[in-house]
Amino acid sequence: MANLRFHRVVRSGSLLHCSLFGAIVAVAAAAPACSSAGSDDSGDSADQADNLDLESDACSAGSSCIRANRITVVGEVEFNEPGDPIAYSRTPTTYQAVKLGGTAGDAIDITISADHGAIRAFLADSEFNILQSIRCGQAGHLATTLTETGSPKYYIVFKTRDLSDATINIAVKGPETSFADTRIASSVIDNNQISASRLFHFGDFMFGDHTFTIEEGLGNALSPPLGGPNPRPNAKKIHTGKFGGPDAQTCNECHSVGGTDGTGDVAHNLLQDGDGVNLSTALPRQPRQVIGVGALQQLGIEMTAELQGQLAAGKNSAASSQAPVTVALTSKGVSFGSVIAKPDGTVDFSGLRGIDSDLQMKPLGWKGRVPNARRFVEGGFQVHLGMASQALIAKNCGPTPIPGTVGDGPDCTDPDKDGVRDEITEAQLTEMALYATLLQMPVRVKPATHAGVVAANEGEKLFNQVSCQSCHLQSMTLHSTVHLEAPDLSGGAPFKVDLAVDGRIPRLKKNTDGTATVELFSDLKRHDMGASLADPHSTFGAFAPNLWLTSPLWGVAASAPYLHDGRAATLRDAITLHDGEGLASRNAFLALSAADQDKLIAFLNTLGRDPQHTDD
Repeated sequence: MANLRFHRVVRSGSLLHCSLFGAIVAVAAAAPACSSAGSDDSGDSADQADNLDLESDACSAGSSCIRANRITVVGEVEFNEPGDPIAYSRTPTTYQAVKLGGTAGDAIDITISADHGAIRAFLADSEFNILQSIRCGQAGHLATTLTETGSPKYYIVFKTRDLSDATINIAVKGPETSFADTRIASSVIDNNQISASRLFHFGDFMFGDHTFTIEEGLGNALSPPLGGPNPRPNAKKIHTGKFGGPDAQTCNECHSVGGTDGTGDVAHNLLQDGDGVNLSTALPRQPRQVIGVGALQQLGIEMTAELQGQLAAGKNSAASSQAPVTVALTSKGVSFGSVIAKPDGTVDFSGLRGIDSDLQMKPLGWKGRVPNARRFVEGGFQVHLGMASQALIAKNCGPTPIPGTVGDGPDCTDPDKDGVRDEITEAQLTEMALYATLLQMPVRVKPATHAGVVAANEGEKLFNQVSCQSCHLQSMTLHSTVHLEAPDLSGGAPFKVDLAVDGRIPRLKKNTDGTATVELFSDLKRHDMGASLADPHSTFGAFAPNLWLTSPLWGVAASAPYLHDGRAATLRDAITLHDGEGLASRNAFLALSAADQDKLIAFLNTLGRDPQHTDD
């Protein structure tokens, strides 16, 4: 049976805090019990209504699709679990839909019934392209195998044929996922023997559905100062340096504001880089939204290559000319200052701005300290769950151990002394990294009224007028949407995904020349935001208290509260708290009339996420 969820479950009983962060479907077994795909049932009033809803020219797969504005998503189906009845009503849309928890390759068996009247139902993808019809009387059945469609999710879309109210029951049999299922051999990924959608599914399971346990390696058995005074999992709210808590059992609890994979509220702030005991030593951090991470990562990769290439060219020029060469460092319209390459191969970095001297872009995190999704989720596993990746353990057992990060136990393979080794395998790290990489993109959300559209358009002009765009750069061009996820230890080939093909909808879209425009509203550069926004101390001894990465504004309408510690309840508060390099723009905003301030806020409120996919 299937369990219907009306939003992603936020599990109770967690410790203290959490964070982390083309083919159509083919019939594999029996055909639908009532009628086959493509049957027409013409002549009744419901089908006349369908003629208004079904389209063909706009569909990306299948022979037809249903317009999204005709569908209300009312929940999610879990395989093999009892589900709650669904109250179908034509208001406010003709169709209702439930998401399936499966992925490509799953053999499923769907049963749908109504307490009265006839049903019309479809199996559809994330863009509501119709993949298989289930047109029945009072009950219907479909056995099929989900195959690759380029869509990361599947839906059962349904209505009553006469559009009357009814109680609908849906049951789905299918394979269940366990933590053990995610622990595949690295060679399966290295040899490209698994699909991107299956890897995404495993990551989705770990991030959104799984409660980690001490048997799997949750927590530690260390004593203070790294550990706490409690038995395993030895949880503590205040982190100890890079070692962290643990402070969680799940990931999704603290990434649910504004939708699945969203931000967290103040109550779920993590308390980073403290002494493990005293609140005054910790740095509060609001959990960031995870959507859009893949595009940020790719921008960082391309910008790193460009900046490092500029420096390499300057060093070659200095060596050949035997004279110092000043190198202006610019990438994707953003200046990072300049450096001086000297003939002896050394570099004067005193003119560098907003980036580290390694010239590696680090577009993730409040301080801009993490270069990619792999390292970001690895850190999340370690500090929030107390579970070390095989890559971290390999480093700990190498010539330069990292006891302050993974634990100071005498066995380098089990430094947290909990008796569990290989807590997070290389394959699991790849799965979670690809999950974050392939999540949906934030979008602009059109206001509901004409007046709202006008206000938002005028607000965008005001946004530029007060120079917000000087740091919150509207867009950058990504030259390639292809990402290569490389393993740390196996030496295998990187796993290739395309954000414009494999990404969750709404996904990145390619321009005609193969590039993609990423409307992020950030320069991905660190700025001095002044004393009023500064931390009480540096982060891990490496990132100055007053320096912050320009937060991308995409999705901002769905990510309150704001700023690094959630101190700003509203967008207006966030603007008025700007200091340092943001002070001039703040003052320019405050000099606007109240009506113009409202228009600028109205524009920011269009930077959200697709309302059809907030719970995907």
